[in-house]
Amino acid sequence: MKRTNQCQQNITVPIEKHAFTTFIKQSDIFEKTRAFMWQYLQNWYADSASDFMVCMRADFETVQKTYHFYDSCVAIAKDLERELDYINCWIDIRDAEDSVCCSYRAMYDYDLICFDDTIEK
Repeated sequence: MKRTNQCQQNITVPIEKHAFTTFIKQSDIFEKTRAFMWQYLQNWYADSASDFMVCMRADFETVQKTYHFYDSCVAIAKDLERELDYINCWIDIRDAEDSVCCSYRAMYDYDLICFDDTIEK
């Protein structure tokens, strides 16, 4: 049985789901994010190989050759403090045994310009 409350009955999400799916496909956001992810990982390894290896449990070459990278999520976000709307895109990073290692997240403005990225445990 579907549960609803007063709020759910009066408010609909202002995003058309088929249009959002089309946007994800046409924008090629996961491929853009993958390119930024590889640059992030290369820079991190060059800047601090020891920190990289602690978090990733392997060196850069091993990550590159044996790890798995899965498209995970795309979401529209609103930062109320900075009054900023943006798009998040996540790629899950798993080791050779397919155990979760971390997630890479890229943040884009509505022109699909990446303005920040991070690794999340």
